[in-house]
Amino acid sequence: MPKGRERLKRLAQIGAAYLGDLKSTSCTFNGRKWKYLDGGSGEVVLFLHGIANSKVLWRSLMHALSSDFRVISPDIPGLNLSVELSGAQANRGNTIKWLDAFCDALDIESVHLVGQGSGGGVASYYAHANPRRVKTLTWFSAPDFERLRTGNIPAWERLLVGFDTVDDVTEYLDNLYFSPPAYPNVIKYYLLRASKKTMSEGVFVDLVKREVAALPLLRSKLRGVAQPVLLISGDCDFMGSENWLEELSHMVPNGRFSIIERCGHFCFVERMDESVQLLKEFLHHSVRAG
Repeated sequence: MPKGRERLKRLAQIGAAYLGDLKSTSCTFNGRKWKYLDGGSGEVVLFLHGIANSKVLWRSLMHALSSDFRVISPDIPGLNLSVELSGAQANRGNTIKWLDAFCDALDIESVHLVGQGSGGGVASYYAHANPRRVKTLTWFSAPDFERLRTGNIPAWERLLVGFDTVDDVTEYLDNLYFSPPAYPNVIKYYLLRASKKTMSEGVFVDLVKREVAALPLLRSKLRGVAQPVLLISGDCDFMGSENWLEELSHMVPNGRFSIIERCGHFCFVERMDESVQLLKEFLHHSVRAG
């Protein structure tokens, strides 16, 4: 079997092992099938991944919450670089419409939104546009778009250049964590190949520039988010800053933030116990109050 096929087979095996009791399924609307993960029962927690990520990002956190909630994680068009909207640009307005159609297709009346990175920005826009459907908003690792605008996040700027070797991928992945885990080589090769395609087509650069340009709009929308908001970040998140979290928490009428020590960009991977405790306390308090 060619090496490329072997790597894809190994990647599929790793993905299947990660899913555990979560169901990988799909729904149909707008003439297409859309993939998502589903598990548990109860009030719905809807997870939104960030740029260049996918629904499987959340699998550990979904497992931790599935005994108390129904947990759902779709591949978001425009943020997952392999999923596009048919005949439409994946801008904020169209993404909000897509999320509405997704919830309608699953007969979901209300959700607790959980976003990571730029996915938290999408969740903020959706919470502002749909106050009756969105009960709470949790945003993990909100990127400091102001620092990005001024070019003060070297590791993120590195993404604009792209990766040439597996060593480049390893260096970037190490920047995501306070204590980097050992990634299988098959994942590194997959990221290298995917990033080369993305960078050559300019997709990632355009998405990042769009996020930076929309910073004034994000600030405006956050001021109109009435739902309870929890911001969670690691103290060593190279994409964020405590000052940015504090500013965000003050923008929303009912917002607060928590910092997890000795932690990088993916809190719920590196500091699972602390992340689960913070999120569960926030969600259960909101359920009791609601």
